[in-house]
Amino acid sequence: MAMNRALDHMRIQTVTGLSCSSLQCTIEHTKKYWSNDMALDFDDADILTALKQTNEADLNKADFGIVKMNHDGIVQFYSDGQTTISSVAADHAKGKVFFTDVAPCTNNFLVSGVFESELTVDKTLNYVYTVKMKPIQVKIRLLKNSETQYLLSKLY
Repeated sequence: MAMNRALDHMRIQTVTGLSCSSLQCTIEHTKKYWSNDMALDFDDADILTALKQTNEADLNKADFGIVKMNHDGIVQFYSDGQTTISSVAADHAKGKVFFTDVAPCTNNFLVSGVFESELTVDKTLNYVYTVKMKPIQVKIRLLKNSETQYLLSKLY
């Protein structure tokens, strides 16, 4: 019985990627892992992996805005959080070029220029969206790898 518990403990750690010193700790983390209660963290060093592994319904639960784009800037996903920040509906943004059709205030060397000039990006900066003539102060995080790119926005 104890051997089975130890094996289950090891399997749970392997599946979830979590490391715990006790079976009880592993069980608690596993419940969170499978129920998706582990919130996305804007400042997480490995957020690209988390974004890739999270379904759209759970991305919409994030406490910050998420815009997923291909390398041409075409919006593939636009979260509810981003809609709240920008007042731009997801159905309006999806399929359009983010930097020119959705948020032209980001079409500059600070934002779109970073995506265009670098192969990989993980950059955070304070920024002001000028959406519908209403300045909105945000902290944005630019993320890019060989597959995709993201713009994350968080009010401050």
